[in-house]
Amino acid sequence: MSWIIYACGSIIMFTGLYLVQRTVAVDSKNPRATAVIFNATAVVLALLVFIFSGAFKNFSVDTSPKALGFIALAVFTYGLFERGRFMATKLLDASTYAIVGNISVLVAYICAYFLYSEPLSFSKLIGASLILVALFVVSFDKKIRRTSIFGLLIAIAVCISVGIAWSLDKMGTKLTNPETYSIIVWTAPFIFVAFPLLPLKTLKIEVKKSFSRIFIVAGLNVAGYLLQLNAFQRGDANVIIPFLQLSSFLTVILGILFLNEKQGIKRKIFAVILAIIGVFFLVQ
Repeated sequence: MSWIIYACGSIIMFTGLYLVQRTVAVDSKNPRATAVIFNATAVVLALLVFIFSGAFKNFSVDTSPKALGFIALAVFTYGLFERGRFMATKLLDASTYAIVGNISVLVAYICAYFLYSEPLSFSKLIGASLILVALFVVSFDKKIRRTSIFGLLIAIAVCISVGIAWSLDKMGTKLTNPETYSIIVWTAPFIFVAFPLLPLKTLKIEVKKSFSRIFIVAGLNVAGYLLQLNAFQRGDANVIIPFLQLSSFLTVILGILFLNEKQGIKRKIFAVILAIIGVFFLVQ
């Protein structure tokens, strides 16, 4: 099956994830508690897929120091991302977060240059510049609240983390296989999210309030990520990573339509157009 089929499936899953994730984050009184519940749920779902799909029969890990180093870095960067993602989505609306997320493409490209010797052509530099301009456009608002500025900084930090992690996914599928790598990067980063431990009472409050939606977000994330890894196994990272950012365009449009995120609507649309054009130049 072509990589584009897997990538399109991943785009659909992640678009739904961004929208539902925003509603969960807004209602959350403790974003880290939400992150703990989400990741615990995602780990269980990933393990169920791993077992019942028969993928456990193909469990394979390259145990060389180089391979383990790459996997450890992926676990660490995904851990940082999971630790901060719900805080970022609580402070920023879904459409803004999706646009800021394009910075992860830029980071992934820079890392891919060093990891896979992928050349940085003039068109890719233009694309990277447009993504940075889009980031500036969406963050430029004279009426922006202090919490939004903090949210923007958190979002940039988690997007840098996930950008590094994305660049390692291609390597991870080569060193293991999509199913094995997926289960590793779902289970191991949980350590960075869970500790220091939160009171059980705090976790129960979030479970009662939002577990059904957290379950949906976890399911979408596990499915979308597995589809993404299968796409990486079948295609080039420097094409697939930007292509996946089409989910940001869909999130902006659907966020405006269904989440009533109409503040700064012209800036958002202009920014997402810039970002998509930037992505187009990146894949040239």
